Amino acid sequence: MNHSITPLAKLTLADNLALELKKFIMNNQYYPGAKLPSTSELAKNFGVGMPTLREAIKKLETIGAVIVKHGSGLFVGDQINSIILVNPISTRESPSKKHLLDLIDARMSVEISTAELAAENATGPDIEHMVQLLKEAEDHIADDIILSQKNMDFHMAIAAGSGNIILSQLVEATALLFKGEQQLIIGIFKNRYKDHQQHMEILEAIKAHDAAQTVRLMRAHLQDVRKAILKWDPQ
Repeated sequence: MNHSITPLAKLTLADNLALELKKFIMNNQYYPGAKLPSTSELAKNFGVGMPTLREAIKKLETIGAVIVKHGSGLFVGDQINSIILVNPISTRESPSKKHLLDLIDARMSVEISTAELAAENATGPDIEHMVQLLKEAEDHIADDIILSQKNMDFHMAIAAGSGNIILSQLVEATALLFKGEQQLIIGIFKNRYKDHQQHMEILEAIKAHDAAQTVRLMRAHLQDVRKAILKWDPQ
């Protein structure tokens, strides 16, 4: 029995606020295209600060539940009726091995493509952001919660650097929905130094704009994670 795995992360205040905002929109029958109250009014009504509200809005914007129109306000998006964030999968207490394998398989099908595109399209600022994230990951390599977040931020930065907005949103939505599972995987993989080194190698391939090498490294990285999950004893 493995007692070294860290418990799943709880939903953050912004996660919970995103859920409540979605319920507020649906319960008050705001339909797609409808303008919502101002952010200052929403922050006051929910009793939260603007930074927390902006983070929650970004989460809803990622899945298309709301649309931010700068200068005009906040509007209901076409995906407001999506089941995502109504019953977030990340709240389950004990993910099964199959659940984690499905997650990695889904990530592999998307992130190999985003890695290839990032090698072709990433700009200087995109790469600088990746470098900074991996530095922060190294600085917190002993902290499962922070390390897991920085690692997923790195994968999201790769997706953003791909230049494909849809793929980028898919990666971001997956990271949001499965935050707890990703933290659990950190404990399952165990060798966080090897994991970090693989991220560094992927970054170097992206810097070199070597798409073939980036694809090879990303596939090998995610396959290593998958192998670790296959060996995992959930008990």
